[in-house]
Amino acid sequence: MLGLFSIPAFSFAEITPPTEASIPKDLSSYIQSTVSGNWKSGTFGMVRNSGKRFHEGWDIKSFRRDSRGKVLDKVFSVLKGRVVHVCSVNNGSYGKYVVLEHIDSSISFYSLYAHLNSISSDIKEGLSVSAGTLLGTMGNTSSVYKIPKGLEHLHFEVGFRLGGKSFQSWYEKTFDENDKNLHSYWNGLNLYGFDPILFFQEKPSDIKKILTKIPTAFSVVVSSGEIPDILRYSPGLLTEPVEQGRAVYFWKVDFSWSGLPKSFTPIYDGVKNKYGKIKIENVYNKYIQNLINSGMLIPSGKNFVPGKKLINTLEIIFGELL
Repeated sequence: MLGLFSIPAFSFAEITPPTEASIPKDLSSYIQSTVSGNWKSGTFGMVRNSGKRFHEGWDIKSFRRDSRGKVLDKVFSVLKGRVVHVCSVNNGSYGKYVVLEHIDSSISFYSLYAHLNSISSDIKEGLSVSAGTLLGTMGNTSSVYKIPKGLEHLHFEVGFRLGGKSFQSWYEKTFDENDKNLHSYWNGLNLYGFDPILFFQEKPSDIKKILTKIPTAFSVVVSSGEIPDILRYSPGLLTEPVEQGRAVYFWKVDFSWSGLPKSFTPIYDGVKNKYGKIKIENVYNKYIQNLINSGMLIPSGKNFVPGKKLINTLEIIFGELL
């Protein structure tokens, strides 16, 4: 039986910007560029290293500083939801960050606020917040990247959490035992975003409507009879209900080019080895180069085999496959 976490459902009728600045139609004045000076380097997509490095969100620039150049911009929750993670120390690529969990159309999704200089003292895990709740102040914290003074910004993300216990198992298998997972299920390796522009475009909106606007780049049929964690807290990602009393042998998963799982379809046909462990289907030519650059797919003759990122993604969702 699929079950949801107890997070209140809502409509997107009330969305607030994540900082004090309003979101303009022309994002060039709103997004903080990298040292390259190209504002598009702070947007979502394969926008860095000449199109070979992925950026999973928006970098929103500072609009308010004091006479010494100190950033004063406040950071706010974009929707009502629940605080699920607070990292109040400068640890990892996100530095100091806050994650909120929301649910709509039986789909759980997160919003993430990173590189904070400080986090409000009343923001604690488990706290329910409304849209526009003060989370902290903008900064440049990160223990992985050096964000120069003058380029302080808010890294804002919205997307899906892939796994629960399956993520922790994957993490322990993948990393040295001394490299502890300090961020539980809200580690960035378990969070897959989509372009925030889709999130802010229409009000009111809903998460399923947003998913229809994210093109499917390819599909994967996975040999697994288990219901993955993601469908337990996001059953709205199912294209059809799982039939009671029938054994699921495979899952068809539709992916965006960036690796976001958009939908899951159960397959009851139990012909052994019909698909193998993983079968890649319906790769759209338009997205091939991005899929290759992002590590999702590797060309193999006229076909494709899973790249490292796709293997990691599937193992987080389904458990060990290969």
